[in-house]
Amino acid sequence: MYSQKSLTGVWNNIAGIKKALGKKEISIEFVLSKQHTTNGESWRCCLSSTGKYEVHDLRHRWDYTTSVMDGQISWLKEVPLKVNCFIWRAKMGRIPVAVELARRGVVLENLTCPMCNEYEEDSNHVLVDCSYARSVCEGVSRWCDIQLGPIHTVKDVLGSISQWGVVLHICLSESASKLLFVPSSSMRQPLLTASNPGRFYSNRLEKV
Repeated sequence: MYSQKSLTGVWNNIAGIKKALGKKEISIEFVLSKQHTTNGESWRCCLSSTGKYEVHDLRHRWDYTTSVMDGQISWLKEVPLKVNCFIWRAKMGRIPVAVELARRGVVLENLTCPMCNEYEEDSNHVLVDCSYARSVCEGVSRWCDIQLGPIHTVKDVLGSISQWGVVLHICLSESASKLLFVPSSSMRQPLLTASNPGRFYSNRLEKV
């Protein structure tokens, strides 16, 4: 076990994120290794052949480790990081919608959803419960030939999708590209949760 107090500079910072590395199943000893030499103790990073710590080496290792579950969120390396983060923020109600902005002190004339003009604009309404959002979600589910069941919140969507395994396989040939969808229990949410919330939200902002 390493004492964080005995480390200096960048090595001290690495030891400080031990818990975060553990969540991604990355051993701190793999990133930070104590070496005993004739000149005393030294520290070596096992991520590189030179033993020198480089941010991009740890980032590469971080991005390509086993997916970690956060409740109903699957942090999949196959899905772009920004999409995973958007889904996580949406689940937490942390995207910039009228209700959340007003809660943080932003003065708005109206909190009503500008797309349907019926209910207040919160995360669940924008992405799931609005009539516009429902039409998008229903279209995607028909395209994938699955039934999502009754959904009213982002958590409902994630819970429903987690029951389905869908692998998006891209087959490139000389003449054309084909999109094949096959069942899989090893990969969840890559299509619906990736394409629906992020792209839908950005398109919605353009319309508003």
